[in-house]
Amino acid sequence: MRSNFNNETEEAVSPVIGVILMVAITVILAAVVGLFVFGMTDDVPETKMVQVTSKMNGTGVDFTIMGGSGASSLSNISSNLKNSTGKVELLFVNDNCDVGSIATLPNAIGQHIVLTGHFDDGSEPQVVLDKQF
Repeated sequence: MRSNFNNETEEAVSPVIGVILMVAITVILAAVVGLFVFGMTDDVPETKMVQVTSKMNGTGVDFTIMGGSGASSLSNISSNLKNSTGKVELLFVNDNCDVGSIATLPNAIGQHIVLTGHFDDGSEPQVVLDKQF
């Protein structure tokens, strides 16, 4: 008995469908990953650049605002040290946040000082100096 089935002349359909499905899945995955990555960049806050230098003066430390691209929107700079009433010490406040302004933090020798800048435009506070004295 002779069969009509001939392996040499039959075309395989399933490998073609498999390749099409693999390409479709790859395109969909690439689109999802692209949307996720490019969508995340909108939430990254702008970093403000403010340069503050420090110099020891006996038992205290003098801090000077040297400039930076974020210095113009600086509203105040606070330290992590608390004053005698337990409140955070504000070193620079609105009217003295200009470039060249100097503030002194007494009894800072031997302390780990972190200065945080706060900005007029409502952006997140940022560390402008982190130093052990």
